[in-house]
Amino acid sequence: MENEKLFQQNLIKTKCSQPEINNRLILRSRLSERLNRALTHKLTIVSAPAKGSTIMSNRIQDALPCLLSAIDEAIDSECPRALVPAITTISRIKRAQGDMNGALHVVQEYEGWLEKQGKPHWIYMLNAFKTRLHIDSGGTKKVEKWFASCKLGIYHEISRAKEFELIVYARVLMAKGLLSDADILLRRLLIFAEGAA
Repeated sequence: MENEKLFQQNLIKTKCSQPEINNRLILRSRLSERLNRALTHKLTIVSAPAKGSTIMSNRIQDALPCLLSAIDEAIDSECPRALVPAITTISRIKRAQGDMNGALHVVQEYEGWLEKQGKPHWIYMLNAFKTRLHIDSGGTKKVEKWFASCKLGIYHEISRAKEFELIVYARVLMAKGLLSDADILLRRLLIFAEGAA
């Protein structure tokens, strides 16, 4: 409810006309509904791996149209908060299907749009996600490049916004053989997660 009020206040601050505000609110509502539907399909996929690949692939096919629609609506309503989960979910589906190039392509396709939004925390999160894909595909040069430029460390302040990036950072530490550093960071993340629960 509070997020809805903030969204409306931001629209008013940007001097949108009332019809335009109403249109964006409708788009946002539809987007939220479709993203929830798509994520429900995704949760079914994740929670039912023992039922066989045909059921899983059917659920994936159900989720894809909802996710693609969510992407379009996220862009139309200028909502990176909805775009990032949709593109990372599609990317994960492609990775699960064995299409690592397709998984990376999905992320790269929307990076430019996110950069134009002027909200760098989404770019940082997406770069961490890409790094996670590069770890899986053996792209060591790209992993090293992210590791050198990410400005993270094992004693970096932990927040919900940085949590995913720090988990990926720990994975890179493990891949580099820096297991004691990874252990320290993962223990700190565990303490943070237990405290937030």
